[in-house]
Amino acid sequence: MSFIILYMIIPVLLSICSIYDLKKGEIENYWSYILGAIGVIHSIFNNQFKNNFYAALVIFIALYSVYIFSALIGKYGLGGADVRILTALSLSMGYNILSIIIISSFLNIIYILFKSLFTRQKLNSICTKYVPFILVGYIITLFLINK
Repeated sequence: MSFIILYMIIPVLLSICSIYDLKKGEIENYWSYILGAIGVIHSIFNNQFKNNFYAALVIFIALYSVYIFSALIGKYGLGGADVRILTALSLSMGYNILSIIIISSFLNIIYILFKSLFTRQKLNSICTKYVPFILVGYIITLFLINK
C-alpha cells in the first residue's frame, strides 16, 4: 500500500497539479485536499500520523509566513497552492519534505538563472510556476531516501 501511494498515486496527482499550474497558473483547492487525505491515510497505515502531523504543522506555519510576507511586500513568492501542496505532502513524507523543498528550490533557482541569462530578463522580474519543481524534487527525494 505504501509503495502504491508514494510511487504511483502522489506522483500522478503532482503531475496533474503541475499541468494546472503551467496552463492556468492556479490549482484548485480540491487537489491539495486529495493529496492531504492520501497523506493522512499513508501516515496512519505506517503509524507515522503524529510525527507527520507535526511536520505538516511546522511546514504550514513556515511556508504560510513566507507567503504572507511576500504578499505584503508585493513581490513574487510562494503561492497559496504551493503552500497547500507542500503541507499536504508533508502529511505523507514527514520531515523529508525539507529535502523536497531544498531540491525544488535549488532547481527553481537554476531555472531562473538560465532564463535570465538567455532572455536577458532581470532576476527579480522572473516569475516561475513552482509545482513542477515540487514534482521533480519529490521524485528525487524518493530515490534518495530509499537507497
